[in-house]
Amino acid sequence: MNTIKLGECPFCNSRVTADLETAVGMVMAGLPECENGCPVGRVMSPAALTTSMSDAPERLADKWTQACDMLLNPETCPICDEHPVFTAIKADLWFGCPSDGLVKATARMPLVKLVEEWNTRVTEVEQTKRRQAELEAECAILNRAFWPDRFKNEWD
Repeated sequence: MNTIKLGECPFCNSRVTADLETAVGMVMAGLPECENGCPVGRVMSPAALTTSMSDAPERLADKWTQACDMLLNPETCPICDEHPVFTAIKADLWFGCPSDGLVKATARMPLVKLVEEWNTRVTEVEQTKRRQAELEAECAILNRAFWPDRFKNEWD
């Protein structure tokens, strides 16, 4: 079994390696391991570290780097603009803004998936805020058109 360097640990910047397992035309990295013992096996699912034989080491390293980038650069909270955090509540792992909303990890959920769910929630909130602003602008136009005397002082 061959061992490859996937990249750097997102927690301590030391070397992360994985054993390669091969199947028909495919290569799959085993559970990633950090030289310093950080919990990198939880960063992404082993199934996500699968690729074709031809570009295996480079492609697996790229996938690892992309996952670490996402993990280290999540979207900020769309309400308070603070960086999200991991937190434990009643023996469950959560990620997000303690003040404005968290996403709960399911059993064996990779950390990258938890961050993806947070980023999706942030996008949804931002879209809702944009839509609210558009509707408020539209209401102002409609109200001025239909009730000019009632809203006269608001536009002067």
